[in-house]
Amino acid sequence: MGLVEPIHCPQLSGGQPPSDKYGSDLMALAAPWAMLVDPSAGEELFGYVDEPLTPEAAEKLYTEFRTCTHAF
Repeated sequence: MGLVEPIHCPQLSGGQPPSDKYGSDLMALAAPWAMLVDPSAGEELFGYVDEPLTPEAAEKLYTEFRTCTHAF
């Protein structure tokens, strides 16, 4: 999670919690990292059962997190 969670974004420190979509997008981005080490880790650690993101989708999402432009 530390590799992808955008804790630097001000949207995460406001009074409103982030959307459910933010949570699912975060899991979609974090789970494949864990699955590289242990293929079952995505489901066991994150409850992630969907197909891994395409490289293009992962890059787009990571950029949105990095630049705080995701729809939090």
